[in-house]
Amino acid sequence: MTFPVPYVINSHASGLPFATVRDATSAAFSSWQGASGNGITYQFAGQSHSGSDGQDGQNTISWLDLGGDAADTFGQTIITFDSRSGEILDADIELNTATPLRVLPAGEDNPSDPNGDLQAIATHEAGHLSGLAHENTLGPQVVMFFEDTTGNTAHRNLTPDDQAGIQAIYSGGSDSGGGGGGGGGGCSIDRRGSSWDLAPAAMLLAALVLREIRRSRKRCSETRSPQP
Repeated sequence: MTFPVPYVINSHASGLPFATVRDATSAAFSSWQGASGNGITYQFAGQSHSGSDGQDGQNTISWLDLGGDAADTFGQTIITFDSRSGEILDADIELNTATPLRVLPAGEDNPSDPNGDLQAIATHEAGHLSGLAHENTLGPQVVMFFEDTTGNTAHRNLTPDDQAGIQAIYSGGSDSGGGGGGGGGGCSIDRRGSSWDLAPAAMLLAALVLREIRRSRKRCSETRSPQP
């Protein structure tokens, strides 16, 4: 992965104005870039009419009906990487049309709201695109926790653990996104946990990458927790 990491957006099926999607997504990437001390940088590369394609070398954010095993997810990130080097070759974020995403009022915490917060979900998925796995030890306050709820904007804001994860991979600001190339499990929206004590989520990815076949693909998704 070369820097700045370019990404394109296909918002056609989002139900939102393109500018709204672009701005929320940009804010999500800016959170990670700031936390890394510009060790990783990102660049919006324009509007797209394409979807996910792990072979095109283009990092695409798009909407589709995920269905099947991913029906109860806000979104998922599919990463194509070279397991010999750990380099991320392509990362596509797919957001689920079955769960409406909107830009909610800042600070909202209302599980009865049926809408997910686009910026919060994009922040989680941008973490996967950057090479971070799930951190399930510290609970749902962590952005990279595997579950979230609707009506919740808390995951717009990185916690110290999220910051430690991105810094562990990119603090040197090298030109290849080395450390992480996959992502574990589904990003669900439930409140269970298992974890690895303040160990940045990225460290797990580094181990996973080495066990994958050359030019492998890994899927990470964030699910929605049942409403009370």
